[in-house]
Amino acid sequence: MAKKIWERSGSVTECVTNAEVKKQLELPSSFTSDDTKIDGLISAARDMCELWIGRCLVDQTIKYYPSKWPDDRRFVLPQPILKSFTSFEYVDRDGATQTLATSKFYEDTKCVPGAVILKETETLPKIHQHQPNPITITYQAGWDDADSVPDLLKQGIIEHAAEMYVNRIPVHISRDGRVVSQLPVPFQRLYGPYKVRM
Repeated sequence: MAKKIWERSGSVTECVTNAEVKKQLELPSSFTSDDTKIDGLISAARDMCELWIGRCLVDQTIKYYPSKWPDDRRFVLPQPILKSFTSFEYVDRDGATQTLATSKFYEDTKCVPGAVILKETETLPKIHQHQPNPITITYQAGWDDADSVPDLLKQGIIEHAAEMYVNRIPVHISRDGRVVSQLPVPFQRLYGPYKVRM
């Protein structure tokens, strides 16, 4: 099995609401019997959107686990938009966790995807060769709030959640809790302008 090089930490704020999906389905707001199901489908549709476009939507904490220092000193960070940097830790040759000072690198939050660039004047610390995940970069990614997420993406999530509700499309979940179903072609076309190619 391929190694997972990043993970999401903490809770996720949905960018569309139960009421918006009910409106798409033409269900009355008073109908609450399937609220839990609809909420789950919203999460599944958002998850599939994020995986397909390679972005976080609403503000999330991401931990990235590169296995070595890059030759060009540039760590390209998955799941943009890179909002802010939290910490840069590594395991040294003695097995102790160290924190790399922010004065030793630049943050590029303008490019998509964002990056952390180690300064050329700095000597790269030696990392533990046999330690799993010897480097951990933690950062905040995504749009600031639900209102900031592009309408095209939100509309796609609303329509996708509604379609799964009507047609009972099976949703397959991986061992780490992520949705792994194939995204239907109509939604690929909706999301296409926002897809990130690493």
